[in-house]
Amino acid sequence: MILPPSGGDPIAIHPLAKGKGHLIKNTHHSRDRSHHKIKDYMEVVRNAFEDEEKINMYLSQLQHYYPRYIREQLQVLQRSIEAYP
Repeated sequence: MILPPSGGDPIAIHPLAKGKGHLIKNTHHSRDRSHHKIKDYMEVVRNAFEDEEKINMYLSQLQHYYPRYIREQLQVLQRSIEAYP
């Protein structure tokens, strides 16, 4: 349990590792939450491409095949767009 220095409600609660050297991390802490809705995030990525038909088809397929990981897939796309304009 991680408590703020001033006291109050816990900042985070993580289970204890059963073994030695295991990283305990809640993936929610490292997630990019600047785009709260997937639709908004998709729109940001979509606007970076010229061929609207192809990117719409690609994003539709991503959402169909990887609905659980769509946010992470969009993050990879956005990082690639920024790295290779």
